[in-house]
Amino acid sequence: MTGYYMKSRRFIHSSTDGLTLVELLIALAISALVIGLVLPMLLSHQRLVKVDQARTEVFQNLRSAMEIVGTDVRIAGERLDQRGGPNIFPIEIIPGDNGEPDELVLRRNLLDYALPVCDNIDEDTGEHNIKFRRKGKASPWNEYSQCEVVPNDPAVDTWEEYLAEFEDGTRAYIYDPNSKHGEFFTLKDIDSSSFQLHRTDNKKWEYNYGVNKQDDDPPPDLPIFLILEEKIYRLNKEKNILELVINGGDAIKIVGNIVDFQVRAVLDDDDQTELEELSTAAEWRNLRAIKILLKSESDVQGETLQRQLESRFFPRNVLSDR
Repeated sequence: MTGYYMKSRRFIHSSTDGLTLVELLIALAISALVIGLVLPMLLSHQRLVKVDQARTEVFQNLRSAMEIVGTDVRIAGERLDQRGGPNIFPIEIIPGDNGEPDELVLRRNLLDYALPVCDNIDEDTGEHNIKFRRKGKASPWNEYSQCEVVPNDPAVDTWEEYLAEFEDGTRAYIYDPNSKHGEFFTLKDIDSSSFQLHRTDNKKWEYNYGVNKQDDDPPPDLPIFLILEEKIYRLNKEKNILELVINGGDAIKIVGNIVDFQVRAVLDDDDQTELEELSTAAEWRNLRAIKILLKSESDVQGETLQRQLESRFFPRNVLSDR
């Protein structure tokens, strides 16, 4: 047994054997060479991945913002008939100076009925109770059939039902088709017994509305109340943010890294004429599309990424005015 053990020990090598200094230096050199070759490739690939991800994100943001604007363009002009004379214009393009970004104003009426202003409102006053119907034949309101009291008035019913959803009131709009002045105000409720709308904010009226008693000829059209939705898309140049303002409220961020916002109206003619502004009902009826251009710019991994997206949208309510 002992002889076998001693014999087997001859074949066991010492565990203290190792690499020489030269071998170790060669191994380190090879490792450094491999790392030197592979690391730049990994870093370059990582940079390309980040840049590609940034490009994708920028394009997705542009598409999302464009779809938001396009949706509102398509529904602009709802219940704002342009055939009856000077009314609230559904789409307004405010061109920037010398190629600066434009502003796009989109409007629609949220209710099927507007109510006439059968009262006189003086500017710089805080008149809060305004009549929309008049009993009797009092002058000058007897000249306007809109002011007559109607049994089971569908317009009044529609307004009452809508306002019942807002405990603290909601934004409404008053508009004078003669002077083309208008302004938003906070509407508290409607009183169907006294035929009055009740304003609830403490602001003063910016303009005069109603009928001037000194005029020999009353104006052809009365001012009106309506639940107007007005959306303004604009570019905040300081922050490079496309913003949305609804009914004169606070600006809402739509998308960042936007450096330009251009809008054109394309007419339905042989030349597809492009206009910087829409100013007449005839141009509205002949509208083919609203063309929108968004440009984005951002810095990623030391590289400036520039993308742009152009789309056209058709305001479908043009068809109801043709």
